[in-house]
Amino acid sequence: MSSEINRDKLEEIADIEMKAGQDALIEHDVSGAIEHIRESLKILKQAENLEKYVTNLNILGMAYAMESNETKAFDCYLESLATAEVMNSKNLKALSYSNIASCYQKMGKHNEAMKYFRDARKEYRNPSQRKEGNYEMWNSISYLNRIGVEKELIDDETVVLV
Repeated sequence: MSSEINRDKLEEIADIEMKAGQDALIEHDVSGAIEHIRESLKILKQAENLEKYVTNLNILGMAYAMESNETKAFDCYLESLATAEVMNSKNLKALSYSNIASCYQKMGKHNEAMKYFRDARKEYRNPSQRKEGNYEMWNSISYLNRIGVEKELIDDETVVLV
């Protein structure tokens, strides 16, 4: 019972760090977000919560991508994909595939991007678990991706907004 309480407490602390990371992303404080998300990941490893670990690792990858650090983003996505495969979680594999595809797309490697987008679609069509939390996670990830796009539009002086 004591280890379960400790695990619950660790997960609670990890959630607080993750929320602080998401708030930092909304404020376009990417380096602050990275710090909070990395702390959340460290705690989730201790708590042995692989599902949240993989989800947050994907969000960390997106934060790195927002900084145009594709190498670190890929590292996050590849680790999340490997962990999702061990867990046999089709939803988390689909999430990782989708983020890898987005990286390739951003780099202009459209053939590679299409391969990973197809892999994501294939995995998501046959989800291992159908629960509301998965759909909520996908919506959160989509929202964070939009924040990154909006930041790029704001930062890019050559874009003309109509």
